[in-house]
Amino acid sequence: MGYYSNYLYPRIVDKILSTSRVSQYRKEILSHVIGEILEIGFGTGLNLSYYPAWVKEITVIDNNEGMNSLAQKRVKHSKINVNLKLLNAEILPFEDKSFDSIVSTFTFCSIENIDSALKEIYRVLKPDGKLIFLEHGLSSNKKLRNLQHRLNPLYKVVSGGCNLNRDMKDVIERNNFKFDFIEEFTSKDMSKLTGYLYKGIAIKRGTFEKFKLLL
Repeated sequence: MGYYSNYLYPRIVDKILSTSRVSQYRKEILSHVIGEILEIGFGTGLNLSYYPAWVKEITVIDNNEGMNSLAQKRVKHSKINVNLKLLNAEILPFEDKSFDSIVSTFTFCSIENIDSALKEIYRVLKPDGKLIFLEHGLSSNKKLRNLQHRLNPLYKVVSGGCNLNRDMKDVIERNNFKFDFIEEFTSKDMSKLTGYLYKGIAIKRGTFEKFKLLL
């Protein structure tokens, strides 16, 4: 599936996730970035146009070479200096407490070991930092949830490992984050299977809060 995964699929994803409505969601959520920024799953670079004007440099990671080849076209035309690293989020080569903002848009669905990745995100995020996210996942509609569960094995094969049925609220919360805010809604310009979105900001739980969760 080299041609499909490295050439065709990145272009399909780029088209689906560049609608005007999704672009507005990006702009809204990226307005909250602060300080040193790490973007997880840079993809085709669709977020670049929506960072605030003050952002001059970001560090980004992605492990899909096909996505990165498309991203380079946007990087060349961006005023932002992009430090790109070809790797996944499960083992991050950064020191503890390195970033003020960590951004993830339509990425958590495709990370094989999402809990390992979120533990790494927690580690490299500063104590007062923000995890800023826009993700698709498990629907609140019972019938649609059941359909997502049934179709997920096949969907993963044709979509680069993307999962339809991850409860992103639970995924983030169980990895020692709490929500500054979170919105769950269906995007009208996406399919029902992939259009249930989670948008928000999560912050690190303190040591005392983590201790209380264990009681």
